[in-house]
Amino acid sequence: MQSFRRWVEPKAFRYDVFLSFRGWDTRFSFTGFLYKGLFDHGFRTFMDDREIDKGSQIPQTLREAIEDSRVFIVVLSANFASSSFCLDEVVLILQEFAKGKGRWILPVFYYVDPSHLADSDSYKRALEDQTEWFDSQRIQIWKTALSKLATFSGLRLIRNGSILEYQYIELILKEVSRHVTCPVGLSHRMSKVNKLLFSGSDVGVHMVGICGEARIGKTTVARGVYNFNSDTGFDHYCYFYNVGDILSQSRFVNEGMAILNQKKVFAIFEDINDSKQLKNIIELAYQFGSGSKVIITARNKGLLQSHGIESIYEVERFSKTEAFQLLILKSFNSTSVSADYVTIFNRVETYALGHPWTLEVIGSNLSGKSVENCESALLKYESITNRDIQKILEESFNALEKCQQEMLIHIALKLKELELGVVEDELCNYYKVCPKKDIRVLLDKSLIKINEHGQVTLHPSTQDMIRDKIARFESKSNEIKMSNITCYTKLYWYWNHSCPHGEPLLEMKEAQTWAKKVELPVFMEEKPNWQRKSIQNCKSENLGFWYCWVGAESVKACWMAGSERSSSRVWHYEFDVFISFRGEDTRLGFVGNLYKALTEKGFHTFFREKLVRGEEIAASPSVVEKAIQHSRVFVVVFSQNYASSTRCLEELLSILRFSQDNRRPVLPVFYYVDPSDVGLQTGIYGEALAMHEKRFNSESDKVMKWRKALCEAAALSGWSFKHGDGYEYELIEKIVEGASKKINRPVGLQYRMLELNGLLDAASLSGVHLIGIYGVGGIGKTTLAHALYDSVAVQFDALCFLDEVRENAMKHGLVHLQQTILAETVGEKDIRLPSVKQGITLLKQRLQEKRVLLVLDDINESEQLKALVGSPGWFGPGSRVIITTRDRQLLESHGVEKIYEVENLADGEALELLCWKAFKTDKVYPDFINKIYRALTYASGLPLALEVIGSNLFGREIVEWEYTLDLYEKIHDKDIQKILKISFDALDEHEKDLFLDIACFFKGCKLAQVESIVSGRYGDSLKATIDVLLEKTLIKIDEHGRVKMHDLIQQMGREIVRQESPKHPGNCSRLWSPEDVADVL
Repeated sequence: MQSFRRWVEPKAFRYDVFLSFRGWDTRFSFTGFLYKGLFDHGFRTFMDDREIDKGSQIPQTLREAIEDSRVFIVVLSANFASSSFCLDEVVLILQEFAKGKGRWILPVFYYVDPSHLADSDSYKRALEDQTEWFDSQRIQIWKTALSKLATFSGLRLIRNGSILEYQYIELILKEVSRHVTCPVGLSHRMSKVNKLLFSGSDVGVHMVGICGEARIGKTTVARGVYNFNSDTGFDHYCYFYNVGDILSQSRFVNEGMAILNQKKVFAIFEDINDSKQLKNIIELAYQFGSGSKVIITARNKGLLQSHGIESIYEVERFSKTEAFQLLILKSFNSTSVSADYVTIFNRVETYALGHPWTLEVIGSNLSGKSVENCESALLKYESITNRDIQKILEESFNALEKCQQEMLIHIALKLKELELGVVEDELCNYYKVCPKKDIRVLLDKSLIKINEHGQVTLHPSTQDMIRDKIARFESKSNEIKMSNITCYTKLYWYWNHSCPHGEPLLEMKEAQTWAKKVELPVFMEEKPNWQRKSIQNCKSENLGFWYCWVGAESVKACWMAGSERSSSRVWHYEFDVFISFRGEDTRLGFVGNLYKALTEKGFHTFFREKLVRGEEIAASPSVVEKAIQHSRVFVVVFSQNYASSTRCLEELLSILRFSQDNRRPVLPVFYYVDPSDVGLQTGIYGEALAMHEKRFNSESDKVMKWRKALCEAAALSGWSFKHGDGYEYELIEKIVEGASKKINRPVGLQYRMLELNGLLDAASLSGVHLIGIYGVGGIGKTTLAHALYDSVAVQFDALCFLDEVRENAMKHGLVHLQQTILAETVGEKDIRLPSVKQGITLLKQRLQEKRVLLVLDDINESEQLKALVGSPGWFGPGSRVIITTRDRQLLESHGVEKIYEVENLADGEALELLCWKAFKTDKVYPDFINKIYRALTYASGLPLALEVIGSNLFGREIVEWEYTLDLYEKIHDKDIQKILKISFDALDEHEKDLFLDIACFFKGCKLAQVESIVSGRYGDSLKATIDVLLEKTLIKIDEHGRVKMHDLIQQMGREIVRQESPKHPGNCSRLWSPEDVADVL
């Protein structure tokens, strides 16, 4: 009955990954980071958290974990062989691997040499020490196991290498993802099927249908349900595919039913496509024992219903959240993505219409591409208007290298459903090169997969695409003449149709490509008389390259080196974070992981990877000096050998000096050193400084400065870490959080600054220019004015930034502000002006000969402008005056001609700002995507609203987001109302009344209709009042003539009315809620 046994499958693995490691060596560092990476990527990972004593036996729970794991990662560190427990673990792992079942072993040689592993010095000594405790036979078993383990393809970490530990971990995660799939959206679909399976009675045989369109994921759901229930008390577990072939073999059916008859069976029949098949399957299934569960997958729901199957689950397309999860996973092998890519992914999601296979193929092809290159690739997909999956697959195929295309065809035609190792050997023998790298590319692009049995498979759509190409070119047979063969496309047809018995290739004298002898493609190798020859050094003009076979009619090819334009972000600072560290101590491990965590959060981080021993920072500005000057936050990692480096000490001096002068935060990290040793220069730090004093005997001041710098840095608030304090990744999370609190990076400045710089024309020395910046409160006028001021201040003789003019004028009067301008621009700090009039006279006298840059922030009255800026004639040639206000009319009435309206943030900018405030990163997490879009739609690009909403959502779970957004959309947050109310408070009484009328009743109405209704109340002043509200951007008129008002502004207005009588709505001036009106009447 062996023919039937292949369909009776073992239970699924409980764990995706089993980690074997020496706890003391790597638990809290490398292996800890690796475990976190695996966990974050959704892999079920077993990591034993106990330290085992010498001679201890492996507990049963650990044995079961090894038996129940699919992938084994063995971290071979310096002291690994000193643990008998670790050695026994390796023996068990190799035993389980030998059983097959699609398992995979990845050894990680953590700064140990894989060659002759068991005989290396450290391992040899460790095994010799074991003779005191164990007999020679057991030690020989360990040696054999280590030698065997060293033969597996793995990763080797090199002490002085250029690859950092976090980069090795990324490679491991990528390899694991190729062997273990974690399908997106599977969990809730499985739960729906399980509910149908087990909701009824256990009497009899219960059947459930899974239906849905092609490539929607029916098999994935069925396989997931099968694995989930594979250890739940059934007598047999069977998964039947190729059902048509099975039913045609009567012997097979008889054997199967002899085993399954009246037994409790969990069975799946996959891809049923006709009524006869389904009828036969149902007849067979009813011979199973009571309590059996049967799942049948089919495209046609009506087919299932017509045969009496009532419990049917129809696989739905992906939601937006699931689509984003899959795209991010396939494009970046990550759980989050930079906000820069969200627009691209939105377009992909819209194009794919939630179809998982389309999303997977496109996402895989976008892997590793810049935003610009993703845009280019997406345009090609969007040109495929009917979303033909085969044409979409062709785009991925065409992006492959020539050899990768050949290998994919080879696999499709000859190697499908063979184990990965066999496929690799076959390709290696055929192409005479190691195919591992090319196979990885095919896996990454989802053109092939590795199933749970370790076999290489192709999706039926991929197989169809390849067959379709061959058939397409065969259809051109009548047009092809032998003399026109210039590429393999035509050669294939000739071979298939004109040379049925084969003939020597070199006899085809008329073929244009035979300047040299030709390498035959895979599909020709079976013809005995066709010779495989080399075409190396052929001229490219006539040479038919392999890719001609996949559709290129022209044999002339031009390859262009791809260049990725760097994403140009202009910040006020070049770097968000500067890391100072001792390279030999921490570069590969801790600091490398810190750098990765910071960059993943979106922080532009300065991290010097290549360090030169003894290099000092020169007095002239160096790369490091410039980086220090252009960094926001400094993280200084004090490790054991930090103070022995003069470069590190000079770097610390520069950091402290610059941070004190510019108020930049410094965050110290005491990594396995005592802060008191750093501050008091005792212990290893004392020894290092004593060594420097001997070396720089004639420069004692230099060492004294270093001592003082160390003392100052040790007194700063930071983090201390030593053995027993937990995992290093937990410390890094704290550092990143601490840095994020210190960084407040404005969003959306780049193009606005470009436009304002054009208006400002700071380089010109002719004339005096007044520039107005206006917009609603909270739109970012002051932020823009500050950025503009900072960017051009160095070009002027006299500078003054006068902020909060409106508030300060009310508190202190205009004379005080005039005195402030004089103090800032000409240094007359003790001057006392008797009146505004005298101030005007003195300002004109003092400033006429100077090139002045003056900013007046938040002007709200013409009297302020008259007293503080007067006319351009007050200032010397080349002067610039920047005025921010909410009132455009105020600027125009004062003769300001250059006026810039600050608009709401664009979608991408708003998304970035919200993410920075809500997640402290520019990354987008797909689980939150729907909630993010609710917040973005609600805030409509208003920076202040985005900041307040985002900050309030920080650290909350999805359920809390839902609840909080409900609150915003119903009763607005009071802090926001107070901020938005600033614009309202600046209105006169008539303007306030009309604003409240519109907020309560007329939003969305035609302007003409509103004017008709309220004209009796406002009379002749109505038009002027509407103009004021428009100028203050409290309302807008759209292209259809309707009055528009932002939701936040509308709710602020309505809240003002509510507060007139919170407990008794009938006493309010306006009623708009039907419930309130009904209560009052």
